[in-house]
Amino acid sequence: MSVQHIVPGIPAAALAAGAALPFPPRLPASPPSPPAAPFYGYTAYHEPRLPWRSALDECVRRGGTLAKAATPAESDLLLQSVDGAVRSSVPTGDSVRFVVHDEYWIGGTDQIQEADWRWVADGSKMAWFNWADAARINGPRASKQHCLMLARRLAGGWLDANCGVAKAFVCQGIPLTPPPPPTPPTRPSPPLLPYHGYVLHPARPLKTWHEAKAACEGAGGMLAAVQTLAQHEALLALTTALAASPAGIAKGKFWIGGFAPLGGGGAWYWTAGGEAKAPMLGFGRWARGEPSSAEEQHCLAMDEQSGSWSDEDCRSKRAFACEAPPPPPLPP
Repeated sequence: MSVQHIVPGIPAAALAAGAALPFPPRLPASPPSPPAAPFYGYTAYHEPRLPWRSALDECVRRGGTLAKAATPAESDLLLQSVDGAVRSSVPTGDSVRFVVHDEYWIGGTDQIQEADWRWVADGSKMAWFNWADAARINGPRASKQHCLMLARRLAGGWLDANCGVAKAFVCQGIPLTPPPPPTPPTRPSPPLLPYHGYVLHPARPLKTWHEAKAACEGAGGMLAAVQTLAQHEALLALTTALAASPAGIAKGKFWIGGFAPLGGGGAWYWTAGGEAKAPMLGFGRWARGEPSSAEEQHCLAMDEQSGSWSDEDCRSKRAFACEAPPPPPLPP
């Protein structure tokens, strides 16, 4: 299976950064972020504080993604945008300078594989790091800390942190004006470009397992077979990256190519195109209690967040993943 690394990107536009409120007498308990000012394509949000995944979802909802800073110059601009947002919130001459937020989620994570840090904006591997001094000495601090934050108190250095802790966050790619409301689709969404040999059809229209199988084979491929850990991680990485894509991904579970034939004694197979099938041997990522072997649950689905598998009713409609067809042969 050829390895490709193409994921729809996020448009770079002039953006705006939110500013934290000062601390005057009788400050409301949970003030909304004030109007933003432009800062180098980044937008800092101080309220509400969110866990890393929720912050990513909020950035995507606003039309962007969590911030990426792949070079020293971009990291400097990212810190300037955060510092500028904080400075703009403090009135001139005010003797009380109260800054609530010091730590900001940005778009780096090694949730797919320990120590393999990647930018969620496009799935690219991080080749440069701006670790804070403590992180340079001690390395990433704990095995459960898989998300990247910027620490203002450490001169904008980075630390790995527990993804479930609520923090301020910085988005990238937020349009200056809200996008128009979506219009009803007049035709199915086109398939996305291949990534590690897979194509994910996220939505519009959702399909039953058999409809998804026919759609994949009609495009020259087949429903995805996931027979190794590397293939599983590649497909899970694709769903994470597509969370930041304008195309998005249908939340929940999507179809892959496993099935248990009626009267097959509970044995599971991978579809190999048409009526062909291959036994499901060795590798598996079943959720706890799966396969449940319920009477009508004979088709395999994968959870887009955890990557775990479950048997589901083949008639339910879901997004689906295909194995990309092989590239055409080169001309002689």
